[in-house]
Parts: sequence; C-alpha cells; structure tokens
Amino acid sequence: RPDLLDAALLRPGRLDRLLFCDFPSKHERLDILKVLSRK
Repeated sequence: RPDLLDAALLRPGRLDRLLFCDFPSKHERLDILKVLSRK
C-alpha cells in the first residue's frame, strides 16, 4: 500500500520502483502446495 509509505521514501534517489504483488490465484496456490509438499 504505497499510500502508507513515508513520503521521504518516495523522494527521487530513494525507492525508484514500486512493485505490486497480488495474491496467488487458486491454480497458483495449488502449484505452490505441490512444490512444498515434495520436500
């Protein structure tokens, strides 16, 4: 939530990229569980 970041962090030369990370879809969650259950 970029609106919660301190304005000082968004000044030029600080954080130059904002990344949006959405929740995984149902299919992606299933893939994650399959990979994790192999161990």
